[in-house]
Amino acid sequence: MGRDFRPQDGENASKVAIINQTMAWHYPNDSPIGKRFGFKGLEARGQIEIVGVAQDSKNDSLREQTPRLVYLPFLQDELFGMTFVVRHYG
Repeated sequence: MGRDFRPQDGENASKVAIINQTMAWHYPNDSPIGKRFGFKGLEARGQIEIVGVAQDSKNDSLREQTPRLVYLPFLQDELFGMTFVVRHYG
């Protein structure tokens, strides 16, 4: 749902994020697209607009409970560093 990151989502652009389905469930009766959130303790970073929702994925184990995840464009993510995710169909 929504959109993917775009080249225009650079370091000087408005902050945007894609969230996973588990996090989207915290916006009941409403689409999360266009909603804003921030990180507690990092108020100076400002509000981040949700532009997309991605499918849930498992990170460590198929048995784990799916955590709420936020994906940030690389050029806007000065806090958490880069993670590379690969999905294999087979």
